[in-house]
Order: sequence, then C-alpha cells, then structure tokens
Amino acid sequence: MNKSSLGLRLVLILFTVLVLSVIMLIIQGVIDDRASYKKKAEQNVAESWAGRQIMGGPVLVVETEQEGHSKNGSAVPEITKSYLLSDSSSVRAKMLPQIRHRGIYKIMVYQSEVSIEAFYSAQRIAPIIEKAAGGKMNSSLVEFSVTDSKGISGVVACTINGKNYEVTPGFPDTTLFSNGFSVNVKPEDLKNDMHISVKISLKGSMGMNFIPLSKYTEVSVEGNWGDPSFIGGFLPDSRDITNDFFHAGWKVSHFNLPYAPGWENNSINFTNTMFGVNLYQPVDEYQQATRSLKYGLLIILMTFVSFFLIEVFSKKPVHPIQYILVGLALILFYSLLTALSEYMQFQYAYLLCAVINIVLISQYVTSIYHAKREGFLIGVMLALVYTFMFVIIRLEDYSLLVGNIALFIVLGCIMYVTRKVDWFSILKSNEVNGKISNQNVSGNVPTGEMKEEDVK
Repeated sequence: MNKSSLGLRLVLILFTVLVLSVIMLIIQGVIDDRASYKKKAEQNVAESWAGRQIMGGPVLVVETEQEGHSKNGSAVPEITKSYLLSDSSSVRAKMLPQIRHRGIYKIMVYQSEVSIEAFYSAQRIAPIIEKAAGGKMNSSLVEFSVTDSKGISGVVACTINGKNYEVTPGFPDTTLFSNGFSVNVKPEDLKNDMHISVKISLKGSMGMNFIPLSKYTEVSVEGNWGDPSFIGGFLPDSRDITNDFFHAGWKVSHFNLPYAPGWENNSINFTNTMFGVNLYQPVDEYQQATRSLKYGLLIILMTFVSFFLIEVFSKKPVHPIQYILVGLALILFYSLLTALSEYMQFQYAYLLCAVINIVLISQYVTSIYHAKREGFLIGVMLALVYTFMFVIIRLEDYSLLVGNIALFIVLGCIMYVTRKVDWFSILKSNEVNGKISNQNVSGNVPTGEMKEEDVK
C-alpha cells in the first residue's frame, strides 16, 4: 500500500470509523443489559418492600335491596350499589426517602405518614337512605384505595365523628378498588354529617399518586428530597423545592373531573385523573453512560480530524492500524466508564477514565511522531472534548442547545486553521510522490543519479 496516497488513506479512515461505530453499538447493548439488571433489582425490592402507592378515598358505598319482579311476575330482589364521593377531603403526606441496596445497585424507597380528613353532608346522603326506606340496607362502607397493601405499616386508625371505627383490610367485592381497606359505617351515622379522619403509615417505592375522589380535594405532599418530579393529570398549584426538601400542594374540584360525585352500580376508571410525585433521580449512571456514548462518534471524528490535520501540516503520515488502536482506546473509555460508575459516583468514574485515556493516547501519539508537541496537542484536544462532553451530560435540558453551539465553534476553528491550505496542491504532490515511489519500487533510477555505464 502506498503510504502517500491521500485518497486511499481517507477511505481507510472512514472505513475505520464505520467499524468503530459497530463496536459502539455493542457497548450500547452492554449498557442496556446492565440497566435492565438494575430495573430487575428495583422490581425485586418493590416486591419485598412495596411498589408505587396510589391512594384514593374515601368513597361511601351503600348497598340497598328492594323487592322487584321478574318477567313472569315472580318476586326477585333488586340490589343497588350507590357510590358517593365526599363533599371535601384533605390529604397530608410526609415522605421520608431511603436508599436500599440490592447487590451493587441503590434503590430508592420511602416511608410516609398520611392523614386524610373528609366530610360528608347529611343532605347528600339523604337520597340514598330514602331509597333504602322501601326495602333494606344490606351494607354501608367507606372504602379507601391503597394499590400495594403490603406497604401498610402498623394499625390504620379511623374515626367518624370522633368515634373510633375498626378498619378492615380489603373489600367485600372489588368493583371500585382492587386493594385497600374499608370501614363499616353504622346506619345511624348516615343520618348526620360525617367527619372522617384516617391516619396511616405507608411504605412505597419510586413515588406516590393520589386519586381525587371528592367534590373538592386538597392534597399536600412534602419530603426530604431535592429532585421531585410531578406527574399525572394535574400539576401542583403550589410548590417549594430546595436542595434537600420539597413541598407541593394540589387543589382539584369535581368540575375538573370526568365523573360525577355520585353514581350507581357502574365502575369508573380513575386512571386519567391520578396525580402525584416521583422521587426522581436526575440521571442515573446508565443514563449518563448512554448520553456520553451518543457523543462517542463525534469524539472519534474530532480525534481523527486532528490526526489528519497534523499529517497535512507536518507531512508525517499515520498508519491506519494506528488510527484503529486510538479509536479502540476512545471506545473502551465508555465500557470502562460504565463498569466503574457501578462502584463509585459517576463524576469520579468519568474523571478517572478521562485521565487514563488522555495519558494513554497522548503518550502513544508522542511515540508515533517522535515529538512531544503533537502528543501535547492531542492531549489538550481530548481534555477539552471530555470536559465539553461532561458539561453536556450534566446540563440535561440545555444539552442540545449548548452541544450545537459548541459544534459550530469547533467547525469554525477547523475552517479557520485550514483556510489557507491548498488541498489541490496537496493531492497533486501526493500523486507525484506516489508515481516516484512506484518507479523506485520497479527498479528505475531516481533523477540526479547516473548509471555506471554512463560514467564509463
């Protein structure tokens, strides 16, 4: 192979970049696998501790029975279930996040103290009692939803009009909620206004959601966590977030809901009205490794462009094998980063991997060119690139904007440095050098030398 053939060298460099891109896809697969292992660890902890909690209630459920008639005229009982949302409810939740370990992984869980205050007016309950007057009232319950009952710690305390009531886990049927607890209400309590108070200690993981099941719902959540993420059908009306604490409040009216404050027999899907908070981890180690890998091809291209420009200005060619070795070092950076970040904080793993790679490649370049200047230039370029990439990873929301601005600056610098390069003369000189080299290989005598017979 003619080492001076510039066109062939460019083709080989592009082919090398293509091969390295395939290796980058393999490394991305490794990162995805490790992320899936962490996801499984989170699921295992959720199964043992408790999963995401979704709370709702109270809902008054009254079953009445009246005498009816079938098509042939015989008497049959007609059972009606009436569901009634409260006039108002107020939920206060205090979340205490904790870190649990499963193998090498850190899993976010929480303990919480939740209090619920609800009010039912006798005026709104009266139509249900009147319906039961012609027959009988089979049952009257107040139901609360808790998606993962395994997270309920200790005893659930419930009072109605100041009197203690026994709380029963589960429901007679799951028409309304699948999991949770219920309270049997005495018929005489239904004739008066009802003030319901519930206190519960609840464990969970990832976050906590609430279902607005009242004509007017207020929810207040606070916790010792500086990165909450508010999700669901309603965003908080007020919020206060510091480095290690958050507080958020919601106010939802029944005018905002797609269902009425009372209905009969039918079940209702509350999914679209849920809202709450996630204990958000801004970017975990695998997300950060993936984001840094997305810039891997750019770093390879910038490094190879730097090599190519050094070749052009110093006229010291680099063999394609040397390009491949440098490219492999650049790619293994991401594999090493993923492995180290599982055992130390990402920023420290990134710094260590960057220092190792910069020293390795700059020393290798110094030995290739037999000059410290080229090695120093490559080292400075890599240091700037890795610093830039780390800033982009940390910026999150502004990463696209800053990244594009930086790329324009880099492109402008390259255009400025090469503005006076006569590429046609470089290509021509390479062609001439190639022809001379071929003549030497075929046995022709270079210009300026004489054969022995000419001297004679």
